[in-house]
Amino acid sequence: MKLKSSLIAFVGALGLAASCTPITQAAGAQRLQSLDLNTTSPAQATLSDAARPVFENYFRIHAALAQDSLQGVAESAAVIAQTVRSNPGKPFPAHLARQADRLAAAKDLMHARDAFLRMSPHVIDYVKENRLTGFYMGFCRMEKLAWLQADPAIANPYMGKAMPRCAWFRELNGEQDS
Repeated sequence: MKLKSSLIAFVGALGLAASCTPITQAAGAQRLQSLDLNTTSPAQATLSDAARPVFENYFRIHAALAQDSLQGVAESAAVIAQTVRSNPGKPFPAHLARQADRLAAAKDLMHARDAFLRMSPHVIDYVKENRLTGFYMGFCRMEKLAWLQADPAIANPYMGKAMPRCAWFRELNGEQDS
């Protein structure tokens, strides 16, 4: 019985390790570059005018963090904070603006990722509540943290280049969502 339990634990650990193996820096960058944030995806086409700037800038932040970068993060976070404040109570809570301010002030990846993880539930909830399709939710099994993507290629913003594909992943409100 102990051998069977040990074998099951080993196989489970092996599966997790295989799914969380790092990919090359070039491959990760190529995936993120394939997401053109200047075009409107079918998913983004369904966003309200008040929500669109939040999502566009959230995805820019996600892309930067997945590449272990802070480039453009403060600016994008400031846009999110301003957008939320200019539309009080709709469609996002004031708490999102406070987290965006924290993110804009972040001086390192650790603090930026902490603020990003506190923002993510709000954008995920918006997608779920409005039954929007074409968005993907990632869940980092190592860090136990979720995020939202418009691109189906997994890019983990919490593990960055070290483990960009380490995630459980599903399309929200689509055929793959249960």
